[in-house]
Amino acid sequence: MYNMNNGFSNKMVAGFVALIVAMSAGAMEYKLKPNGTEDMTAEILAAVEKVKADKNGGTITLKSGNYYLKSPVKSDIWVSNHDNPRPRQIFLPIEGVTNLTIRSEKGARLLADGEGICLALIDTKNVKLEGVYCDYVRPFFSIWTLKDGKLTTDEKKYPYEIENGTIYTVGNGWRQRQGICELFDKDTHAFRGSIWWNGSADKVFAGHPDGTIAMTRNVYRPSPCVFLYRASNTAFIRCGALAAAGMGFLAQRSENILLDGWRTHLSRPLALQADATHFSNCRGHVKVVNSVFEGMVDDAINVHSTSLKIIEKCGDSTIYCQYMHHQSVGFEVFKPGETLRFIKGKTMEPGAEVKVASVKMLAHNHIEIRLAEPIPEQYDILDAVENADWQPRVTFSKNIVRNSTPRATLFTTPGKVVCSDNLFENVAGQPIYFAGDAWDWYESGASRDVVVSGNTFRNCAFKSGRAMIEIDPAVKDIEAQQRGYHQNILIENNTFENFTKPLVWAKSCENVALKNNRIVNGNNRIERIKADVRFE
Repeated sequence: MYNMNNGFSNKMVAGFVALIVAMSAGAMEYKLKPNGTEDMTAEILAAVEKVKADKNGGTITLKSGNYYLKSPVKSDIWVSNHDNPRPRQIFLPIEGVTNLTIRSEKGARLLADGEGICLALIDTKNVKLEGVYCDYVRPFFSIWTLKDGKLTTDEKKYPYEIENGTIYTVGNGWRQRQGICELFDKDTHAFRGSIWWNGSADKVFAGHPDGTIAMTRNVYRPSPCVFLYRASNTAFIRCGALAAAGMGFLAQRSENILLDGWRTHLSRPLALQADATHFSNCRGHVKVVNSVFEGMVDDAINVHSTSLKIIEKCGDSTIYCQYMHHQSVGFEVFKPGETLRFIKGKTMEPGAEVKVASVKMLAHNHIEIRLAEPIPEQYDILDAVENADWQPRVTFSKNIVRNSTPRATLFTTPGKVVCSDNLFENVAGQPIYFAGDAWDWYESGASRDVVVSGNTFRNCAFKSGRAMIEIDPAVKDIEAQQRGYHQNILIENNTFENFTKPLVWAKSCENVALKNNRIVNGNNRIERIKADVRFE
């Protein structure tokens, strides 16, 4: 069931990769090798420029080793689901290139020295990375062990300062007061709990045995490690994001993305202080296979679109909208010619679709949209809109997700979703979660075709979450709702082991079917709030 060779499987993804990278026989190869701790930014970007200049594209081959990146560029780019420092830093910005392969047979590591995006692919086409990992000289988080309830660490790996009795972790160009401590079992690395505190160096984390592993951090999350923006046909084979000041991998307004053999860590017991992978306002096919996700303090995968709140109507066909969550602003949600879908704010019911005639950014969080036809009369201020064209289909298959908190997977997209043959183990919260809201994160994309099959769920939902599978769109007025938000979810041929919460907790959904699932040391309870869930 679990094909964990983490290699490129020709049988499984050959067709996908052939679409992504179809270079001609005349493409050039450029070879690089690391130079100790010297800055390799200029050498790598020079090779990229040579590939850009060649109509056939080309390959950059990296000899195994560490490639230090010490010359970040300043950028005002907006990144979904993150804080957005102005300006932000990007250590390796690869822009506007077509038909590029960056490969390393025995593994190369890009090491960013400071806070910022390690690798960004912007306006690229047909880019493949193989055997390349992205990391930081000094991660934005710190890893400690407990001794008599007190934090102890290797100060060379995780330097810190104590000022007025408060712990500040430090790196090249940054300094952060600590505010949250995530605790993990010393042997299994299973999550033990989160503790918020004021960063006091005298804090005793009582009730946890010596050797308990701790990750401390500030809640500030400025940058993902790997960032895709307006990138099309991108593949990562045997790659990974090994640390981040936010999410490990974030794709924004990009299409056709493959992660095969992705890793979240190699040597550290913990890796990421937010989601391992996140897909915001993407389209085409998002495919994540043969990968290992562990040691992160948020989801293994989250797929969603972004909805905007209507704050004003002007005439028959113009609306003014607001980006509502402060960490999801500034990037384009709509372009002229794309399809806008209206959403009723209180009931979350997606409805009428119209074409966008023009778009004008008024500020980083305000936008003017002129429609190609009149605004449907049933929609008004406080309702929401989403882009119906930028919502992908998803394959999440043959992966391992373990020792994560709080959840494992969030699928919020009307495209077909297949979640199959995965192992979910020691996930502190719900391993499968269907969300959607128009009041907080404004993450949208009502599910319409989902298959959850052949998975093993073991020791999950022991800290948070309502159930093993939770369907919980944030509907303010569910009694007024005419149709369920999520629809057509099939849960079949899975094994659920060692859990005490309900099997399913469901709200505002239709046609959710459970078939031929095996339960070991658990229960088949279903809790419903206006939900059509049944055993077949």
